[in-house]
Amino acid sequence: MVSTFDGSMTPGSNPLTLPHSPSFASTIEKVEIPLLVELLWVPTFLVIAIFLQIPQPGPTRVALGLGVFTTVWSYALTHWVAHPSFLFSPMFGFAVTVRWVYMNVFDTAEVSFVRLAQGQGVRESPLQFGFWRKAKWSADLWFSWRGVGWNWEVSSIPRSGREMTTRKRWLVIEIAAAVANFAAQKVTIDHVFCRYYPPSNTVEAFTSLSLVQRLWISIIHLALGWLFLDNVNRIIAIVAVAARLSPPGTCPPSFGSLTDCYTVRNFWGKTWHQTFKWNFNRTGELAARGIGAKNGSLLRRYTKLHIAFLMSGVQHYIATLFVPSPAWAWAMCGQMVMYAIIITVEDAIKALGVHIGIKPSFLTYLAGYLWCTFWVPFVYQFVFIYDIDVGFFNGSCPM
Repeated sequence: MVSTFDGSMTPGSNPLTLPHSPSFASTIEKVEIPLLVELLWVPTFLVIAIFLQIPQPGPTRVALGLGVFTTVWSYALTHWVAHPSFLFSPMFGFAVTVRWVYMNVFDTAEVSFVRLAQGQGVRESPLQFGFWRKAKWSADLWFSWRGVGWNWEVSSIPRSGREMTTRKRWLVIEIAAAVANFAAQKVTIDHVFCRYYPPSNTVEAFTSLSLVQRLWISIIHLALGWLFLDNVNRIIAIVAVAARLSPPGTCPPSFGSLTDCYTVRNFWGKTWHQTFKWNFNRTGELAARGIGAKNGSLLRRYTKLHIAFLMSGVQHYIATLFVPSPAWAWAMCGQMVMYAIIITVEDAIKALGVHIGIKPSFLTYLAGYLWCTFWVPFVYQFVFIYDIDVGFFNGSCPM
């Protein structure tokens, strides 16, 4: 069985042998992750977080939560390897773990994270809720990843241009959009991606292409990633709204506008999905506070930037512990380190332009779009090579 680009499986003789990689199951005595575990990984982490939020705050809850997450990760990392179709799941599980620690070890979620009131009146604290009401509050908290409708909403959330009058209408439209998204992924793979992807499906074939060809294929793959992640967030929102855990108004679109992509900073801060932005910002804030960086200082600004991107890189790298590539695993973390460096240089160029009197114009925006169009796929191509190396595209295109 081998993994294909769209996450499906096809029969094969050795499911644990990846292209250009040793048979790591025999080398480190790990076994293939059970299919049921792979399928239930994301919902299981959400359920764990929801139920670990229900006990009253204190040392017992902290010890219980840390014990559960440590046990799960210790067992998974020492026993299982996985197909490339599993890549997203450990990233999400890591995000859940980090967020639970930040909300419950470094803070008290019931006190600091507040659902904004829809009307007037005294709001009852979650600390006073009974079991089922607390469970519903916890589920609402954990199905919200950008804090929309809460007091911790992250910045640059895209807003829907349409007004939703009923829950049912919203669900019908979003379910239809999910189906259309799946169709768009299929069409893009079959008629765009496979047209340009090297038929031999090897790292050597991709790296031998011209820079322009590599950038173009990387852009196509980014577009497919956009579609995939958009649908992941949409499906989570559909579940939350259908279960009446969250109102439709707290589930805006996942991605922003491409018109903001005249800087790499805007690409990551406004256009790309902001699902895990709170985690990354919180990590950067803790690091800046830890070194005593003053509010408003460049040290604080760029400590937060680089540590936030490093945390994103670590989250991406977690996937390689299940789907290893000795030669290219570094790219999953390294991409984010490189993006932070590019943004720092970008900020310096903008500051220099302001200093010498350059004003925003058609040409400056054009230069910005070209800058972003080059650097985003240029860095991303190394992640793309990792994907090739672990067999992510096996069976996706005809040989």
